[in-house]
Amino acid sequence: MEEPQIRLGTDDAWLDLARTGGDTWRVSADWCSLLTANFTAYLSDAEVAEFAR
Repeated sequence: MEEPQIRLGTDDAWLDLARTGGDTWRVSADWCSLLTANFTAYLSDAEVAEFAR
């Protein structure tokens, strides 16, 4: 079964959340290739739903 994922933004600037299991999510972001992020976060389903809203 595929894990949930959400991506917000454009080709130049984006944020991606991808569940890797349980309450573990991979957070990746890129802003015009000048600022990037890639880390693990522990988020509840309620926190992810609030972010998406």
